[in-house]
Amino acid sequence: MKPLHIHYIMPQGIGDDVMTIPVILEIRENKNVQLSISVKSEIEATVIRELCPDINIVFINLQDIMSRSNSLIAFFKLVKRIRKLSPDIILTQFNVGAAKSSITSFLSGVKLRVGWKGPFSFLNTLTLTPSGQHKIAENLKSLKILNIDLKNNKIKYPLFQSNKSSSINSQLDSVLESNLTNIAISPGSQEFDSHKRWPKLNYIKLINKITANNKNIMVALIGNDGEKELCEEILQAVDKKENLTNLSGKTSIPELLYFLSKVDLTITNCNGISHLACAANSPIISLYGPTNYKVTGPISNTFIPITAGLDCSPCYRRDYRFGCGDPVCMDKIDVDEVYQTILKIIKKF
Repeated sequence: MKPLHIHYIMPQGIGDDVMTIPVILEIRENKNVQLSISVKSEIEATVIRELCPDINIVFINLQDIMSRSNSLIAFFKLVKRIRKLSPDIILTQFNVGAAKSSITSFLSGVKLRVGWKGPFSFLNTLTLTPSGQHKIAENLKSLKILNIDLKNNKIKYPLFQSNKSSSINSQLDSVLESNLTNIAISPGSQEFDSHKRWPKLNYIKLINKITANNKNIMVALIGNDGEKELCEEILQAVDKKENLTNLSGKTSIPELLYFLSKVDLTITNCNGISHLACAANSPIISLYGPTNYKVTGPISNTFIPITAGLDCSPCYRRDYRFGCGDPVCMDKIDVDEVYQTILKIIKKF
């Protein structure tokens, strides 16, 4: 029987893509399918490959198209590439702009187009309506269109399986201290999501508390190329630099996943690394202000969210997409509360 060709429009970042992978895993398990995916960049494609290693997927790299053309030409190039693939069904990731995704799907010529309620959603064959659930639950709604039911209503969260070469392992294992508690800290976020970051000074205070009172802890700062400067500023400002290293911008996605699978604890803002840490089965402490961890947080038994508990938080006002200008919801998260939470977790080791 000819496989069902499904094209998935997934133009968002790492975190959102990890929260969409449960759909891919369910589809692959229940249907004879051929999958193609439009992704934001090669980074997101690599994340999907690492977490879906046994699934053959054709990727369309949007960043590559955008870098070679202006936005209008790039849009039509994307449509042309999807038309060339000739999928049977086109799905859209939750929280993608309804107007662009609906128009893209319609112009692609695909007969069955599943999108989300919003501007131009009348162009969809079937339109899904958000209901305020966790992003994974929202994404899983598309399975009903394919007549797929979750077995025991259990979400299959992607898990990283380390099969990397010994050379990669040895390079990162040299950073990890076998006789110490190893903690990874990710203080960054995408630049346009900088309002979701805990203040740099608070991370400095936290690391000072850790290193002053615990000689048996190693701390590694992690992040992408754009966060190297932030991590270096934190590194230079802390009092004690023993057992402290900056890996930001120095690891590939496979290496980062491997590293997260080996550390004892990961501390993050609301960012993509929190979801990579969950996929790597690392215990996680994440700090939330503008966003709701019940909607955007990792799904894990070892995930601990910390908020300041302000009345104005979380905030999803349309005009506050890039923050309110005064991220007090992040500023007010207490350093000592985070530190005491760390101590409670490492005492279990």
